[in-house]
Amino acid sequence: LCAQFVLHMSSLSKSTMGMRRSSNRSNNNSYDDDSISKSGKCLTFEEDFDRIVSKANNIFVTMPAKAAGTTMKGFTKQCVGFYDRSNKNTNFMHGNTEDRIENFVQRVDHPKLVSSHLYKDIPIVDLMNENFVQRVDHPKLVSSHLYKDIPIVDLIQNASRDSLIIYIYREEQERMLSGMREVVQMSVCTNNVYPDIQAASRENGQCIIDEMTIVEKVLKERKAEVKFGNSRIMTCNFYNSIEKNFPNMVFVHYKQTDVMQKVFAKYHCPELLERLPIHKNASGMKKTNVFVKREADGEIMGFSQWIDAKRGMFEWTFQLNSENGGEKCQAKTRQLEDELRDCNDGLIQVTRHTSF
Repeated sequence: LCAQFVLHMSSLSKSTMGMRRSSNRSNNNSYDDDSISKSGKCLTFEEDFDRIVSKANNIFVTMPAKAAGTTMKGFTKQCVGFYDRSNKNTNFMHGNTEDRIENFVQRVDHPKLVSSHLYKDIPIVDLMNENFVQRVDHPKLVSSHLYKDIPIVDLIQNASRDSLIIYIYREEQERMLSGMREVVQMSVCTNNVYPDIQAASRENGQCIIDEMTIVEKVLKERKAEVKFGNSRIMTCNFYNSIEKNFPNMVFVHYKQTDVMQKVFAKYHCPELLERLPIHKNASGMKKTNVFVKREADGEIMGFSQWIDAKRGMFEWTFQLNSENGGEKCQAKTRQLEDELRDCNDGLIQVTRHTSF
């Protein structure tokens, strides 16, 4: 009997210790739930994200350049419209002028200034008041590019608890290379946007550009889409704001925007469901063939081949992640990147335990 009693107590003790270990895991960052990591909780589109969207009063979709932003703004325009400043009688659903309010979140660039797609300055008080009083029914969905951390930090600190903030993420090297293609292929070779950047020749759907022109005018000057990446937005200030404010926020991999459109359309514009997905400015839509004339020997090679040959050296050579100095907290971004990649649906929700 004594032997049986000792054996019983030993078994009970092991069981209790196991329960304690389980309890301890639930009270620190080693969660029993495999879907929870340091950055947050992996979600599914079909259940989790659908539920979150259905409960959100307002949805703010944000992203750096070249992370499906033009696509999401095109979808948003068709889903809920955009706000037209030039017509006081119009609403968010209808407007058809060039003077539209685009990249709305980005406009909080300074406490007293709002930058309208980088080119116009509008007093923030005037813009916000005008937006607020035009109609009772404000758009439930807003999509906006970001160009630095201040606007998203301001949104994280001030959005209501029933607002949903979404950040569309694309790994920075791939995003930057896509930005280079956008500037050279579209802005220079197709649309001739920049007078100071000229192609060596442009004919029969082919464009040849000097290698040093790309180096001096696109990379060293961090032209447009090359510049507006994650390193300017996902700063230490960005991560600290998330940890201190616990926003209702989800990170989404940029390749999942087609699925995200379907969830948004289900609740905000079901008439679009049969027309989805909506794509704008996608790489497959760009027709101009671009070639690079090499500086060393004058040889002509394909622009994509030139990029692939040098892809590992661009960021370090031209210090593309060091702009404006200060702490960049890249370790936190890489942690999020790894954990987002491990989530089956490419979705991570910020939780109370989120710690970058």
